[in-house]
Amino acid sequence: MIFSYSPGGELRGMQIGLDSVRAAPWRIRVSSIDEVAWDLVHLWICEPRVMDGFLPPDENGVRWFPVTKWFDEVS
Repeated sequence: MIFSYSPGGELRGMQIGLDSVRAAPWRIRVSSIDEVAWDLVHLWICEPRVMDGFLPPDENGVRWFPVTKWFDEVS
């Protein structure tokens, strides 16, 4: 998932896949796709974050947020 808060703003992203969900803490592991999607929108995108939590931009300009860090936050 890649997003920006404003046109021309820095691109932010988080990569989440089945393997990462299976390895996640219990709260995420037992969630439905709809529940994980709700958490992503409301507990990650809508929650303001300082850029220090993101990795440096990749070759496409996307600053990735470590999925394991997010799992720790919501679990």
